[in-house]
Amino acid sequence: RIAIPVWNDRVSPVFDVSRSVRVVDIADGSVVSEAVYTLENEERVSTLVKLGVDILICAAVSTPLKATLWVSGIEVIPDTCGTV
Repeated sequence: RIAIPVWNDRVSPVFDVSRSVRVVDIADGSVVSEAVYTLENEERVSTLVKLGVDILICAAVSTPLKATLWVSGIEVIPDTCGTV
């Protein structure tokens, strides 16, 4: 399960301030489901954990938040930008 923070249908510039995230399930190389969820600042990592996210693809994320994601079992793939 992959999460991508979104802003205007593009990868949000900074995960730390993203207001929404698109969660995508992929099987056999194809998207099988996707949904958009709202993020609250204090609960953004716990929201991803509750949604069962394994990987976060983002443009940028602060070091403290990246560490919190890692400790929570979520792999971060940074430096990604463009259309979701």
